[in-house]
Amino acid sequence: MQPPSLNQYQKAFTENLLSRQLLSASSEEFLSHIKPMFGETGKEQEVSDRFTIYRNNVILSLSTAIADSFPIVKRLIGEDCFTRAAIEYVRTSPPEYSSLLFYGEGFIDFIRSYPACAELNYIADVARLEWLYINAFHAQDSAPLDIGKLQTVSPEDIGDLYFECHPSSHLLMSDWPIDAIWEENLKEEVGILDVANLPASKLLIYRRDLQVQVVALTTNCFNFLYALKKRNNIAEAWSYTLELQKSESRPELDESELGGMLGYLIGLSVFTEAQIKENL
Repeated sequence: MQPPSLNQYQKAFTENLLSRQLLSASSEEFLSHIKPMFGETGKEQEVSDRFTIYRNNVILSLSTAIADSFPIVKRLIGEDCFTRAAIEYVRTSPPEYSSLLFYGEGFIDFIRSYPACAELNYIADVARLEWLYINAFHAQDSAPLDIGKLQTVSPEDIGDLYFECHPSSHLLMSDWPIDAIWEENLKEEVGILDVANLPASKLLIYRRDLQVQVVALTTNCFNFLYALKKRNNIAEAWSYTLELQKSESRPELDESELGGMLGYLIGLSVFTEAQIKENL
């Protein structure tokens, strides 16, 4: 039997490593290329056993990595259901890189369509929150904005200011109260939440003083910060916020609210730089 090329061998190795059925016809062919490595006859069962052990360890380590990234999702759907989902995900979406630090982003969409979670409409958004939490924790650091810089800006130029947000900052919107769900399930004893009567979530996730913060924002503050993160200056971001407010038929914003909103965001230390020109 002609030995496979390295590319063919690696492909077969991966397929059999992640296959739901270990001893298929393709597995036997694959294992036949490993047996000669032992240099002795009568080692067929030992080769199969060793590969099975390695296969189980790989599936376990990868599914454990998924569980470590999504502990709240695991708690919400139960350990058995989560384990089955994680193993299925691992088999269909193995890691592309040797580091498992950021392995599992695709699990968010996977769990959204996973049959056992079909009625849990909020589950994927909770998974997204957990994923952004991890990203915020591991993001590069940057010093918060020196507020003294703002004192040098003349009042007539304030509207022309552009802001740089902390590298760890993310915005997340959900129709569900995922922050309340997440916070409740961090507790040892979980209470019952009236999810249908809790407000939708508009969240800022970022790291401050080495601690990840999950901050619930008002709709207008969320829209304003979203526009600032999109490289709009204060005047443009405020105009964007007003347009959305009007299109959604919400109570009108007063111009005086801009100062309070901006001051609140600066107080959160979510900004790292501010200047007139857009060259941050």
